[in-house]
Amino acid sequence: MAALLVCSHRGPVTYWRAGRRLLPRSVGPGGLVPVMTPVMRRFGGRWMFSSFSPEDREVARSSPGGRERDGFVLQVLDVPEAMHRGHYEVVSVEYLGRLFHYLFELARAPVFDRRFAAAWRDYARVNALYAEAILRAPGEDPVFVEDHHLMLVARDVRRLRPSFARPLLYFHHVPWCAPDYFALLPRPVRTEILSGILAHDGVAFHSRRWARAFLDCCDRFLPGAGVAEDTVEWEGRRVPVIAAPAAVDTTALAGSARSPQADRWAARLNRRAAGRHALVRVDRVDLWKNALRGFQAFELLLEQRRELAADVCFLAVLTPTRTWVPEYRRYQQACERAAERINERFGGRGRRAPVSLLLASDPRLPDHHRALGALRIADAVLVNPLFDGLNLVAKEAAVVSERDAVVVLSENAGAYEDLADGALGINPFDVEQTADALGRAVDMPARERRSRAATLKRAVRARTPERWVRDQLRAATGR
Repeated sequence: MAALLVCSHRGPVTYWRAGRRLLPRSVGPGGLVPVMTPVMRRFGGRWMFSSFSPEDREVARSSPGGRERDGFVLQVLDVPEAMHRGHYEVVSVEYLGRLFHYLFELARAPVFDRRFAAAWRDYARVNALYAEAILRAPGEDPVFVEDHHLMLVARDVRRLRPSFARPLLYFHHVPWCAPDYFALLPRPVRTEILSGILAHDGVAFHSRRWARAFLDCCDRFLPGAGVAEDTVEWEGRRVPVIAAPAAVDTTALAGSARSPQADRWAARLNRRAAGRHALVRVDRVDLWKNALRGFQAFELLLEQRRELAADVCFLAVLTPTRTWVPEYRRYQQACERAAERINERFGGRGRRAPVSLLLASDPRLPDHHRALGALRIADAVLVNPLFDGLNLVAKEAAVVSERDAVVVLSENAGAYEDLADGALGINPFDVEQTADALGRAVDMPARERRSRAATLKRAVRARTPERWVRDQLRAATGR
């Protein structure tokens, strides 16, 4: 199997200054990095990603060919700060992130104005920078373009070099929205996105649901496109569209979960639980991760069954994210207030607090061992995103739990397609149903817990990083 050339907005490291040297530091949790890191460790090759800081840009300029680390090359692209802001903060987060996760408050947003138009030009310029870097890259390795930050890259590659022959694949890591919601975008932008993605040799999603939504959008918004069950014919090309759920490296994950750092976190969180049932959630404080309704569901459960306030400890292990966005800051504050309210209502006066909220002090730093320590001791794990491309936490919980944890899982998580037989499925907007599922998880007999845990483990182990890569290549190349 050949090595890979991976292109993503975010990479596995950022750089910091130590005296006269610029040293790599692993990034915080979440996103596609946990998916792509085991892939790159298995296959090797080159990983291109955007600069985020002045130190990153200095590395990009001093080492334009990249630096080797962990058996593959890390290549930082020099993206100007103002251009990066329009590409990422405005288009990718404020518009596309909200679009694909159904987050717009439609009475107020979105608004497509001059600000968006300027940011969309930045988005296109950043995609063109990646295309140029791909064409300069040595070798003939397959090119894997990752996620909605880079949907126009293949279009620019083919414009710049029509004879480009390396396999060129696109993977969409977040959900794809239904046509009526995708229609919020201006018509030229819709066309540019869909035709840009179809310039790849293959397109993949974490679940069949997202793949079908993409096909439906092609059918509705690309006149003349030939849309079949799993292909689109467009501009003389026949492009396969598949579901290829990302895998966890179960061997490496189990090793990390038993590391000294994870051991320390597991012991620390066990002390917090103090013999109570441990209900765990592990998330970034993204709007679509739905942490607030998780607290509301737990509060409702305690209202209905007050005795559980002394028997259950809700360990919420959260990492702040996108704190430059006021709505994200307000959402995190609402989660903190909810935790405080629950503890005031059901704790105090000699009673233990039923909620332990652990917010990462520096979201830029990796805290995977903290998450794994929490998942190890969990009796139940709440994963209730509004909409999520996959959600690795549900899969990680199945691998590392030492207590046959019951996974309460949103039906709108891409992982639900693989894990439905072993998880307790919920509508993430239904707080009463979520509260009932949490109560069921607490009460579940040991035999059923073991059976469900075994079902989850089988589903997770059936997929590997190697299979994930090969499925995409086979669809695109027939090999």
